[in-house]
Amino acid sequence: MKNQFLFLIAVLLPLSLTAQTVDPRSQKLIDDYIKSHLFIEADTFATKAAGKVFTGNFYKVTAGFQEEDGTSSCGNYYFNINEGLMKQYEGLHSDMELPGLFSLLRKDFLLKDESGALLFEAALNELYPVDEDEKATIRHFKKGEQWIFIRNKFFDDYTAIIVTAAAAGAISKIEVKLGYAVN
Repeated sequence: MKNQFLFLIAVLLPLSLTAQTVDPRSQKLIDDYIKSHLFIEADTFATKAAGKVFTGNFYKVTAGFQEEDGTSSCGNYYFNINEGLMKQYEGLHSDMELPGLFSLLRKDFLLKDESGALLFEAALNELYPVDEDEKATIRHFKKGEQWIFIRNKFFDDYTAIIVTAAAAGAISKIEVKLGYAVN
């Protein structure tokens, strides 16, 4: 074992000594080029129903990189700004709890009946819009202490936002499940 270790050191040491690094002038040129080709576009959205369920203002930010032959977008990011603090909230891309979205709930919002569920669903439609052809899949129902908000198709099942609320309407958890089977 000791011989193998010494052999690895003997082989890897010269390789690490010959590794090339970028000189500071070249690194500055690269940095300047990248910075000059980045773009950020921010749009405000989700102002009506979302404002009755969640605090702050919502923004969709598109960050991208301008290439010589056109624009190549890097992605969309969603933020909430409330009282001078910015928070990124979760997208619906895997089964998980949504603590960022949960932290944005208004203290006075209660999910205890159908009218609260309709308002929450309208807020979800603003924050997580679905494609026009999938709007017919949007619905909700109550199952025990959970309100299930069905969004769009996910293979043979649906994306569901599951909200756990006490009988008095206080929400204790928000989560997303991508493969939610609806009977």
